[in-house]
Amino acid sequence: MHLFQRLKMLLIDLWLSDEGLSVVEYVVGAAFLIAAIGLFFVGYQEIMSDKASSIIQSF
Repeated sequence: MHLFQRLKMLLIDLWLSDEGLSVVEYVVGAAFLIAAIGLFFVGYQEIMSDKASSIIQSF
């Protein structure tokens, strides 16, 4: 089984679990959140920098 498929199955199992969240699930969720935020800032770094510069220069 490929890594992506195993990760997908793990996430589906975590989502469908009837038990309360464990510490491991919180850590995995936090890691995904941090990765998503990091990817957002990497992808939009130049756009956000240009917007911030134009706002600062307008004062």
